[in-house]
Amino acid sequence: MLGLDPRRDRADLTQRVGVREAARRLFGSEATIKTHLLHIYDKLGVRDRAAAVGEAYKRGLLY
Repeated sequence: MLGLDPRRDRADLTQRVGVREAARRLFGSEATIKTHLLHIYDKLGVRDRAAAVGEAYKRGLLY
């Protein structure tokens, strides 16, 4: 995963899982998942999930 934060890592960007499904799987709220994703995007300097996945691959964080 990304290694940015253990809780945020659980929102695995490479899975095609929506926010609602991620919240269900992680026993969290949709707002919490969205917040975690926004923090990941900020740390990677991107604006959306597709760009985050691309940047993570480019940095060697995903393989």
